[in-house]
Amino acid sequence: MDSFPQLVSVGTYLAVCAFIYKLFEKGDDLINDDAKRQLKGWILNLKAPGKMQNWPTLFAHWFDRVFGEKHLSWKCFFRSCLAIESGSAWPPVRIWRICLPHSCSQSHCP
Repeated sequence: MDSFPQLVSVGTYLAVCAFIYKLFEKGDDLINDDAKRQLKGWILNLKAPGKMQNWPTLFAHWFDRVFGEKHLSWKCFFRSCLAIESGSAWPPVRIWRICLPHSCSQSHCP
């Protein structure tokens, strides 16, 4: 029964993903082809505001600063692994501990 909260979390995540998928699938069925073409044309012709026009250059600059200029290197690989771990593993653990403090003792929780 200890795994029940994890099952609920996974089930909720899958339900939200399925809802979003079905929402877009239904929207795609409801919108006619002419409206889709108009929407496509509008998105393709959008102009970014002044500050946003050079974001690709800034992103590439900061990406190179963080991960290194050689993207097929061990340095880049290990830094990307670290970024993925720090970005995806710890927030759920912290949220779990904050939301359910009674379910874990101090010796088992980070």
